[in-house]
Amino acid sequence: MGLLPAGGNRAIADRSRKGYNAEVMEYQLENIKVRLKTMPVRYDENCRPPSDAVYQEFDAQNAGREVFDMWEMSMPNSLGWLGVVDEAGETAVEGEFKTYTHAGSYSKLMEVCKGIASSQPSISEFYCIYLNSPADTEEENLRTKIIFKN
Repeated sequence: MGLLPAGGNRAIADRSRKGYNAEVMEYQLENIKVRLKTMPVRYDENCRPPSDAVYQEFDAQNAGREVFDMWEMSMPNSLGWLGVVDEAGETAVEGEFKTYTHAGSYSKLMEVCKGIASSQPSISEFYCIYLNSPADTEEENLRTKIIFKN
């Protein structure tokens, strides 16, 4: 898939974390080095594209891939992208990242991302990797890996 474990995936507990069910979030450290084929997307103030048709278009462009983990880089009111791992891709993501895997509904994902961003004010890169799809996965079984580095 392109994610390379960093010598044992060290866990980091962020005990300063408040919000999102007031739980302590356990981060893993991973060395990541991937190239991505990306599609530009304009995001609104809630980090949402203009419609879900963007995701459908992206799915259609990448149909038939053996591994399909969709990457997303979005910021409020800005141009971001959707991407998929592709050795010939134009976008590189690499370095040591903190990772957190969100389990469950996408409806809670924005709250989780905002919580991470507020507890980690020096984030320089932030991505979501959708590990499965709501098209063929029950909501409670959805998994999203959130990766970021300071």
